[in-house]
Amino acid sequence: MSALAIIALSQGYRVSGSDARAGAQLDAVREAGATCFVGHDARHVGGSDERDDARENETLTLVDPPEVVVVSSAVPGDNVEVAFARRAGIPVFSRAQWLGRVTRGREVAAVAGTHGKTSTSAALAVALRSAGLDASAIVGGNVPQFPGGRNAVGGGDDVFVVEADEYDGAFLGLEPATAVLLNVEHDHPDVFEDESATLAMFEKFLRRVKPGGLVVACGDDANVRALVAGLTNERNGEKDASRDAVRCVSFGFGAANAWRAVNLKSDASTGGCSFTVTREGAFFTDMSVPGTGAYAALNALAAFVAALETLKSAANKRASDDFADEARLRRSLVRSLATHEGVARRMQLIGETMACAVYDDYAHHPTAARLAIAAIRERHANARVAVAFQPHTFARTEAMFDAFADALGAEEGADALVVTPVFDARPERGRASRDGGVAARLAARAGGAFAATEEEAVDALVDAVGRGANETETSAKKRRKGEDDRETPRRGEKAFVVLCLGAGAGFDVARRVFARVSE
Repeated sequence: MSALAIIALSQGYRVSGSDARAGAQLDAVREAGATCFVGHDARHVGGSDERDDARENETLTLVDPPEVVVVSSAVPGDNVEVAFARRAGIPVFSRAQWLGRVTRGREVAAVAGTHGKTSTSAALAVALRSAGLDASAIVGGNVPQFPGGRNAVGGGDDVFVVEADEYDGAFLGLEPATAVLLNVEHDHPDVFEDESATLAMFEKFLRRVKPGGLVVACGDDANVRALVAGLTNERNGEKDASRDAVRCVSFGFGAANAWRAVNLKSDASTGGCSFTVTREGAFFTDMSVPGTGAYAALNALAAFVAALETLKSAANKRASDDFADEARLRRSLVRSLATHEGVARRMQLIGETMACAVYDDYAHHPTAARLAIAAIRERHANARVAVAFQPHTFARTEAMFDAFADALGAEEGADALVVTPVFDARPERGRASRDGGVAARLAARAGGAFAATEEEAVDALVDAVGRGANETETSAKKRRKGEDDRETPRRGEKAFVVLCLGAGAGFDVARRVFARVSE
């Protein structure tokens, strides 16, 4: 929603809006020029306070009635602002509907998938802009290389990069010229009953790709392969074998992919990785990226392929030959991806001391949590690791309870685990008063501790760091005596790493932990 507001401001709209609580995103929209309110009130959409106990000065409207109201899927239909707008005849659009209007007539590059779409769409947008294309972009996280470090940027060219969200079919309002499909598995159990329902939604998305468009698909993912194989390019009930058929290009590690990342290596000195890119079996370029782990390499490769194809398409549509030189484009994209600064809360290093590093990551699905912990283990092979996890929505936590327990409690996972209460982003009627029961059970099942408050979580993690320092010193002494074969951190390595996982608003455990351990 904040990204849509920033795009609207860049297009010359006057923008006002409200959120249930204050936060960094609301501040960013306010700084960009919007009028922002905390809490919901009919006066925020040009109405008046109709409460019986409202004081006289509270009945005054705060803003002129807007021409349009755009609503997040997290806002219920009986919200006071939405209800007033409908009574007043003000058109009310869902986020997905408005996104479709904003991108209509543009060359949309839509990045979709259960995992990695924020990182990949950010890398794609930054790479295109670095190459000289003044692309617009909407991303699900703050991007340091966007103006103001925000999550959106308005550009003058036709290309519009969009993080395409599957929740509630939000991406079905798009008509992509290019669709990037990273991976697909069951998520959002409050709207998708099972994996079949999830696959059906992604299939509808692929059918939204424009005639003559492109699908950049990860061939290593079985569900993605099945979706691409089932893409028949039917137009008006007949199979279209003309030049306007949708083209599919695969990427991944596997030998069957058109674009491959091979010879993947971790770089202990930078915490990143390097690999060779091949096209149809032939060498294309070498690449180094800041991210750790196989998924970081796949995301970078997806952004690289999509950017190259988008720029070549732009060259064909322009009178100039700005993007016609493939070798120049290749060099530009490799440089951009090597220096990409990432996205806030995506394996973000909050701070580090000589002995400890603290990271914050948005992982809120079992697969994402497992991959995030594995990436930390790869980057800091000899460090002890403490993980704080904030479950995101009761529906997901309950439906995926066993998978979460396995991911968080794996033998190769965290040395210490803290689970906090569920962040219920989409409260269901009758469930607002739920306690931390499911979170506490998850902590116990995964072999961790439950922290009822954020303060308790911070204390537990700081205590774990302190214990870890003592254990590291003891282990080093035993190692010198030949009593302990555990690797101890070498000079320059971290002895302890804290990783905070979760997608909840205001989840600021990582920064608070770092403030404490750096004292």
